[in-house]
Amino acid sequence: MNADRMLELTMELLEGGMMSGEIKPLYKLYEELSPKETAELIDYTIDNQKMDSWDKQVVYLYLALYSYQIGEYLPDKLYAHLMKETWDSYPEIFLRAAPQVAEMLIDAAQTDEMRDQIIPLLSAVRSEKSAEFLAGTDHRWEDTAGGWCLEKGKIKELYREEVVPFEESPGTEEDGWVPLRRIDRLCGFCRHPLTLIFNQKEPLGSCLVCSCYQTIYTRMEQGEFAWHEQNRKTEILEQCMDRVLDGYPNPERKLKRSKEFRRITYSASIMTDISHTQLGGLPCRFDHLDYPDCPDCGEKMIFAGQIEGQDIWEWGDGMYYFYVCENCNNGACNYDQT
Repeated sequence: MNADRMLELTMELLEGGMMSGEIKPLYKLYEELSPKETAELIDYTIDNQKMDSWDKQVVYLYLALYSYQIGEYLPDKLYAHLMKETWDSYPEIFLRAAPQVAEMLIDAAQTDEMRDQIIPLLSAVRSEKSAEFLAGTDHRWEDTAGGWCLEKGKIKELYREEVVPFEESPGTEEDGWVPLRRIDRLCGFCRHPLTLIFNQKEPLGSCLVCSCYQTIYTRMEQGEFAWHEQNRKTEILEQCMDRVLDGYPNPERKLKRSKEFRRITYSASIMTDISHTQLGGLPCRFDHLDYPDCPDCGEKMIFAGQIEGQDIWEWGDGMYYFYVCENCNNGACNYDQT
């Protein structure tokens, strides 16, 4: 598909949510771009004088998340252009930047203001240079796009490579990997039943009300998850307890595993036309992600999966994020929305 047509479809989706003459999702079309078509689309977008900067960034975002036929990295010229054009970029675009792009970013960090703008972008470029620079800052860069942190001087991945997406099930039969049902264990704050969401490598679930206000920890007990005694009620939750005590209805939706292949980046942005409920891969951030520390060992917990609110209830919104500590068999859940 030529570059002009790809831009036309991208803009149609941004403006109206529909693409004329296409039955495939837009991310699938980006997935199919050949190396030549990818390079041509980058050049065409950079040189296009009619598009504003934000529209261009959506194109670059789709390329970064889905266009892998060109190789592991996107061309350096794209990142050189972004650094010249604007520092206010989607950090996820830099997930496909080569290690030398980290050096370009660091060289540009001449003032405190520039450093603050560069850190979210640099956190997406995993390299020794990035790690060395970020280790010297007090910014919570681990909660931005990169999916990694430094522990004891070494890089630690904060996600799982295997990605299992889910889709709406037309039937009423439960998929064992995504039960979406309440269990007979209670939340220690509101006393409503906990909800089991995923059940693959380990059971993942939480109180779907209290986790909207703070991170809720769970622990493994006889093959099931249960309330963790280290949970402490925050001031925000305390102020909202009247609302929390009203509870929430049973999950209304049914999901099943999808056969679609996904790379770790596919669901990393809320800006693209892909479903986001999945196990593994990089999380989809609305603003920043709060990777919890394990309540027992203190290490940063690993992102294990996420589910959109609309995949639990028809009226739901936002995203529930689930984490695990593989050392202590603890779980955690928190929530974000636009």
